[in-house]
Amino acid sequence: MEKEIRNLNETNFSGANLIRASLAGADLQGKNFFMAQLTRANLSGANLSGAELGSADLRGANLRGAKLGDSILYKANLEEANLTGARLCNADLRGANLNGANLSEADFGIADLSAADLQGANLCGAKLMGTRLVASNFAKANLTGCRIHGAFTWNVKLQDARQLL
Repeated sequence: MEKEIRNLNETNFSGANLIRASLAGADLQGKNFFMAQLTRANLSGANLSGAELGSADLRGANLRGAKLGDSILYKANLEEANLTGARLCNADLRGANLNGANLSEADFGIADLSAADLQGANLCGAKLMGTRLVASNFAKANLTGCRIHGAFTWNVKLQDARQLL
C-alpha cells in the first residue's frame, strides 16, 4: 500500500521514512532527500532536478521518466529500481548501487558513474555520452544498443556483459 504525501512545501526530507510513498509527477526540484528511505516509492515522472539523494535507499523504486538532471545520488541504493527513460544528465552517481536496475532508454549525458555498481542492469538504448565510468562495474549488464560515445573509461569491469548494436 502506497503512502500518499500531501505537503511538498517542506524542503528537507533528509532521513525521512517514505517507503512506498506515492510522489508520481511531483515537483521535487532541489529537495533534500539525503539518507531518506524511499524503498518501493513511486516517483515516476517526478521532477527531482538538482535534488540531494545521497545515500538514499531507493531499492525497487519507480523512477520511470523522472527528471534527475544535476541531482546528487552519491552512494544511493537504486538496486532493482526502474529508471526507464529517466533523465540523469550531469547527475552524481558515484558509488551508487544500480544492481539489476532497469536503465533502458535512460539519458546519463555527462553524468558521473565512477565506482558505480551496475551488475545485471538493463541499459538497452541508454545514452552514456560524455559520462565518467571510472572503475564502474558492468558485469552481466545488458548494454544492447547503448550509446557510450566520448565516455571517460578507466578500469571498467565488463565480465559477461552483453553489448550488441
